[in-house]
Formats: sequence, structure tokens, C-alpha cells
Amino acid sequence: PSPDHPDRNQPLEEGMPVSGNQEYILVKYLGEGHTSVIWLARGTTTSQQVALKFLRPDASEITQANFWNEGLVLAELRDSGCTGTPLRLETQKRNIGEWSFLALEYIDPNQYQPIDNLDENQRVSEREALEIADQALDLFDRLHRIVGRTYTDMQLKNFVWDRAARQLKVLDWNHVSIQEKYLTPDVLHSLGVNSFEELAQRDLTRFAAYLDKILVGKGAHERG
Repeated sequence: PSPDHPDRNQPLEEGMPVSGNQEYILVKYLGEGHTSVIWLARGTTTSQQVALKFLRPDASEITQANFWNEGLVLAELRDSGCTGTPLRLETQKRNIGEWSFLALEYIDPNQYQPIDNLDENQRVSEREALEIADQALDLFDRLHRIVGRTYTDMQLKNFVWDRAARQLKVLDWNHVSIQEKYLTPDVLHSLGVNSFEELAQRDLTRFAAYLDKILVGKGAHERG
């Protein structure tokens, strides 16, 4: 591995250079999960802040497939005209022994807040909830109708809202369904449904429950 293609046996560190379509410098560790290690980075020529998601060295084949699938889904959604997901800036699939990564638009938590934590009562106005719903339903329409997938790992915490810009972003796309055209009867049966449309309806039903929670606020949590 070259100095700007970090060896996976080498810990990622603040100040480390990383090369892709542009050059980056690692700024701050943001966190990690089952699939990836995430760092805030800065472009050396543009000073743009980006989120670099590095594929974990111990990732299984399935986990690796989910990781690369996330980049594809984000690209397909953006190509469809969707603005509700982080922009995928580039994908770098490295040789064995080097850190592979996705470069994504950095969603600043000081700017974007989880939709159930926008105020102390965990409640939003009907007008604001409708704005959030409009953008979310546009995203789901594009995901289902154009991309042909469903959001299998949907979680309330992944819906974040910029109140000043009135912009929704939905995060964490490494678990989506396989494309509709590959959903055989056996696969559908294993998922407990008879059609892709039923899977898509699950997305909408789950989001409707989230919408109810942010409209009612803490009362919804008390109801269960």
C-alpha cells in the first residue's frame, strides 16, 4: 500500500492522508458500526468536509456486499432526483490489505437534528410534520418506483431535519431489500409477504408510526 492508501493493519488516525478522486485529510473519528468505521475528513484542495466510511477489515462477504450496495443505492436515488439522502461523492474499492471507503456528504449534527428530538417535548407542529412527510414520501416513491427497493433497516433516528433550510435527510442505507426484479416467490415467502408492494407498504406504515410520534410527542411514547 502507498502512504495515501492506508494499510488496513494501520490504525486510522487524525491527520492521516487518504487518496481518492481527490485528496483527503482525516479530521475526527465519528463512530463505527457493524459494517464501517466513519471519519470526518477534509478535502485538501476544496476544504470541503466529507464523511469517509471505511469498510471494516473483518467484514464478512455479506457485510461487504451491503457496504457497496449502500453506495449504489445512494447514487440511484440521487440520479432519480432525490435530495433526501447524503450525496455519494465517490467510491474507492481498494486492493486486499488497503482501506476501502465511501466518501459521502457530511451531515452536520449541529445542523440536522433527529425528527423526534427537535424540541424538549419531542413534538413538532402539524405544518412542520407535513413538510417532513412530503419529503419522506417523495423519497419512498423514488426508492420503490424507480430504484425498485425497500428500506429494510428503517429507524426513527435515521430521519434528521434541518429546521433552517427545511430539508430532510435520511441516513444509513446499508440495509435495503434486493431489487424487485430479483424477488422470487421463495424470497417473498421468507419475508412473510406475497409481493413487492407489500414490502413497500411496510415502509410507509413504519414511517406513518414515526410521524404519529413526532406529532403527539411524549404522549406517543407513553402510549407505546
